[in-house]
Amino acid sequence: MTIAVVEMTEVINWHHPFRRQINLALAVLLIFTQVSCTSKEYDQASDECRREYMVKIPPNYQQQLRTYYRYEQVPDGNISCTRDIFWGQPNCTQGTRTISIPVSTMVTVDLEAGRRQNEINRCSEELCLKRYGNRYCKIK
Repeated sequence: MTIAVVEMTEVINWHHPFRRQINLALAVLLIFTQVSCTSKEYDQASDECRREYMVKIPPNYQQQLRTYYRYEQVPDGNISCTRDIFWGQPNCTQGTRTISIPVSTMVTVDLEAGRRQNEINRCSEELCLKRYGNRYCKIK
């Protein structure tokens, strides 16, 4: 399940200012989906296949340089002022704009994760089909 969360976060457009909130929402949704949609029989089949395919397709970790973006508010040169009704004091606010700042970082990536997960899913469905007559291990 962790692999899927990592892959889902890779899909998000890292330029989006609310990427953390979106990633969190996707992770929660993915976990909820995994917990609510799989049976213990499917989880058992998936675990058997995971053990098999971790040997058949071992992890191939590689360091890769990734660029992400952080966002900051900077002054845009505009100032908006109003006067206080009672005291006549000016109340001024500095205008801002959002800029993106690229941040490069080294990340460790398993180059075989996607291929291995596809094989685990295929294997799990085949086991369920053999044992229960359907791809989801649903007991009739």
